[in-house]
Amino acid sequence: MEEWRSQKQVNKERGTNKENKTRMSRRDFLRVAAGLGLAGGGMALGGFFAKRGLEELGLRFEERDTNELSSKDFFDEEAQILQKQTQEAPTQTTEPAVEATGAPEETPEPTSTPEVTKYFEFGNIDFENNEQIGMSYFLAGDQVLVPYFEPIIWHPEVLSSGEFDPEKNTGVVYLDSGHRKVLNLHSGRRGPLDEQGFSAYKLQIYLEEHPDIGVRRYPREVNEILQNILGSEVVLKQANNFTYSNIVAAARITPSLVNESKKNVYNINEWLAEKFPRTGFDEVLNEEENVLVVKFCGRRLAGEEENPNEPTYRQSRFFIATKLS
Repeated sequence: MEEWRSQKQVNKERGTNKENKTRMSRRDFLRVAAGLGLAGGGMALGGFFAKRGLEELGLRFEERDTNELSSKDFFDEEAQILQKQTQEAPTQTTEPAVEATGAPEETPEPTSTPEVTKYFEFGNIDFENNEQIGMSYFLAGDQVLVPYFEPIIWHPEVLSSGEFDPEKNTGVVYLDSGHRKVLNLHSGRRGPLDEQGFSAYKLQIYLEEHPDIGVRRYPREVNEILQNILGSEVVLKQANNFTYSNIVAAARITPSLVNESKKNVYNINEWLAEKFPRTGFDEVLNEEENVLVVKFCGRRLAGEEENPNEPTYRQSRFFIATKLS
């Protein structure tokens, strides 16, 4: 089992020269087991629980919409807007090119090679590299893993090609209006027996459910958690390269605002800063390549009205922004 360490743990190990290994938390597996136990109890009562009641406990039935696993359903509208609003990532230099001066016969002085800003890099992580990327969130004493996924840079055919199908284990990255990286990951799972889920499933469950019992939280509780995780460390790994960052903004889009959020793609961070002013996204607007925004879907929470236009696992959206340490 692979070991992940936070920057604090790395620094401590370097200072004491002692082995201090952090292993993957099994809490998420306990949550699944608890949820299945509740489901089994419900079945034994001969239908005492209605399907909606079981769904409120975090379970998902096999008789789902056959398109539920389609990447097109998750990102189709946003992709159409991106195709209209975005263009190739600009190549920005930190200093202008110097033109040769003087008589034509004179040899110009050699000039330094302009440094090119690579917008798809995040510390030691290169999203233009096809090597897989893993992420580890250190949240309030818990460690939540986003398993390895293959990064794909946005292009107009990314959906029609099937590259962003959930089963492909990929994540699509695009640049917003301020050259900030926005990473789209699949969440949810294939069914109640799927313990692994898709890329952001464990992070989604950590935020949405009470530990061990699998009962869904209320919106106020989730918003409090999102506030409390600000400043938490996120470690990214690609091959043997690590990058350390901290959460600087976090927001959940409620079912009633999902349709509006899907119309604000290229300007998503401006929209988040306007709609959710105390979540940190106003500070994100002051950053460029030092910020990575991770986006994934969620379910409706306890007490929320259902959005009839979205299936169970796409009722809401999460946005979590991290900044290089």
